[in-house]
Amino acid sequence: MHRTVWLLVIVFAICSVVYGQQANQGVSKGAQPSIEGDIDRILGRRVTPFRPSTEDYDALQGRNFELEDENKRLAQENVNIEATLADRQPPSQYAALGAGITLSLFVVWVFIRIGIALRRVWRLSVAGKQLVSLVVGATCVVSLSWWVMAASDGRPNLAALVVASLPGIFIAGIAYWWFEKAKSAEV
Repeated sequence: MHRTVWLLVIVFAICSVVYGQQANQGVSKGAQPSIEGDIDRILGRRVTPFRPSTEDYDALQGRNFELEDENKRLAQENVNIEATLADRQPPSQYAALGAGITLSLFVVWVFIRIGIALRRVWRLSVAGKQLVSLVVGATCVVSLSWWVMAASDGRPNLAALVVASLPGIFIAGIAYWWFEKAKSAEV
C-alpha cells in the first residue's frame, strides 16, 4: 500500500515539473499562462468560442415575446378570477352554528330514546350503570381523540387532545358519581 502512495507522489511531482517547464517556455514576459490553451495543445484540438447564430437569437427572442404576452394575459385572468371569488358571499356563520346545535340536540334526543328503550329491556344494577357510564365515557374520549388526530394530520397538540377529551371524562365521572350516590342511598 505505501509503495503505491509513494509511486503516485513521484508521478505527480514529475508531471508538475514537466508541466511547469512547458508553461514557462510558452509564456513571454508579462503574459499569463492559459490553462485552457495548454489543455487544447496537449489534446491536439482547436476550440472556437461559442457565438449563437442570429437566426437562433431571433427565434428565441420571438418566442420570449410570445411567452411574455401569454404571461400578461394569464396574470390578468387570475386577477379577474380573484375578483369574482371575492364578490361571492360566504355562508353565514350563524347558519352553521344553528345547524351544529340542531344536529347536537337531535343526537342527544336519539341517545335518550335509546337509553329509555334499553332500560325497559335490560335492567341494570347500580354497578352495571357505573360500568356503562365508564364505557361510554371511554368511547367518547377515544373517538374525540381520533377526531383531533385526523384534523391535525397525525401530529396532534397535547392541549387539543386534553380539551377534546374533557367532555367525555366529565360526563363519565359525573355519571359514575351519580350512580355511586344512588348505590349508597340503597344500602
